[in-house]
Amino acid sequence: MKGCAFTDYMFERIVNGMAIREWKQFYSKINMEEIKGFFPEEISFSSALVAMIGIALKKGFFQVMFFPPVSVQQKSIHKLRIELGKPMKGLRRQQQFRKAWLSPDTVGLHLRNRKKGLQTLNRPAGPYLLFLKDDSEVPKETIELGSAIKIRKWFKERGETGLTLFEYLVFRRSFTENHMKDKRFHPDVLYSTWLLDSCLQDDSLVLVAGSDIAKKSKIKIWAWPETYNEHNCQGAWPSIVVPLS
Repeated sequence: MKGCAFTDYMFERIVNGMAIREWKQFYSKINMEEIKGFFPEEISFSSALVAMIGIALKKGFFQVMFFPPVSVQQKSIHKLRIELGKPMKGLRRQQQFRKAWLSPDTVGLHLRNRKKGLQTLNRPAGPYLLFLKDDSEVPKETIELGSAIKIRKWFKERGETGLTLFEYLVFRRSFTENHMKDKRFHPDVLYSTWLLDSCLQDDSLVLVAGSDIAKKSKIKIWAWPETYNEHNCQGAWPSIVVPLS
């Protein structure tokens, strides 16, 4: 199923609620029951909402994800990190996810200190859909651009944005579940990715995520200045955010 037929199929899955129900099951499976309460009982598909969904699908962003309000994500990030570090059925021991490692002097420090915390950019106050492309590595164009500040500008010109830490952790787990039978079932093995929409509040450091060199299933999170670009090994995932309220 390709082209317009696949776009129509994906659109129908969203409108009839199937995609939303699958995400409700996903959060239940990873023991994030507190998120289920933020799933809308019914979505009013206004002409504006339909148009935004249509734009995302026509651009090839076929992976639709549901996220609760940012305030809920901020309260749940520690639990999410722990739950996603638990064994996953279908993977051998050496393939299992590990609890994401946080740079203790930057990311870990900010997450422990509620007065500091993380700053989330470009997200609505309420629940929203996030559209991604079904790839295993960040686009080559973003690797060529390198720095967060350059990639942000490129995304903005295209009507796109990046990912947050919460979204990235959910994306990694979801990707592996959907590709468990494929040769590449962990994303971001070759390159690191800027999490463009998660920053440290008291400076211009932007979060970066990548796989551990020795253990590809282990996620490492640290922070760099937005102008950093020395190794040509980091890009960013483009996304399209569609508010539901």
